[in-house]
Amino acid sequence: MRIPGGVVRGSPDRRDSRLASASAPWSSSGVLTSSSGRSIAVIVAAACGSLVAQRFLPKPLDCTSAKTLAESYRQRFFLRVAFSESVGLLAFVAYIIWGPWWVYYIGAALTLVGFARLAPTRRNLQQDQDQLSLSGCNLSLTAALRTPST
Repeated sequence: MRIPGGVVRGSPDRRDSRLASASAPWSSSGVLTSSSGRSIAVIVAAACGSLVAQRFLPKPLDCTSAKTLAESYRQRFFLRVAFSESVGLLAFVAYIIWGPWWVYYIGAALTLVGFARLAPTRRNLQQDQDQLSLSGCNLSLTAALRTPST
């Protein structure tokens, strides 16, 4: 069976009980099947946990110097990327364990939402700069990030 990303599991003639449910996630009565519902529940819970973790776990930016400010921003950025990517990875695992194939795409979409929230956009950088200013830091976050690290 071919799965997203080009990974092949099993042989094409091997019959898998999930193949029937992969094409029909809804039962004949219109109710979501238990494996589909379980997969969606796990992915949504992971996405919510990822968003909470991104918001509350990272330490505040260190404004000791421009170098430490840039380093702490980069650490926080990559930690948030890891939390966002975990949703897509968990969706892939949920597909492998429970199926159906389309749950992976739900996880991928939620991962992209996480990426959009953490992107260093003008608005996000301005929010971080405002937070730094409120805490008494006079350094420019943008200038610190533009300085090459050594």
